[in-house]
Amino acid sequence: RKSDPGAKARASEVVAQLVAAVADYENKAAKAEAAGDLKKASELREAAAARAIWLAEAEKGLSEFNS
Repeated sequence: RKSDPGAKARASEVVAQLVAAVADYENKAAKAEAAGDLKKASELREAAAARAIWLAEAEKGLSEFNS
């Protein structure tokens, strides 16, 4: 598995997508907060936190290709 370039590319793509998703949720949360919608901001931050956990796992998987 560690030498499969296709698997490494897919793992890298998942990491990139999750990085973008976390940033997007954080951005939306900041906008909601600025607009005074604290409930929506909180929900968006929770979504960002969940994706951050997934991101950590995906990064761990990607690092296996580099070891």
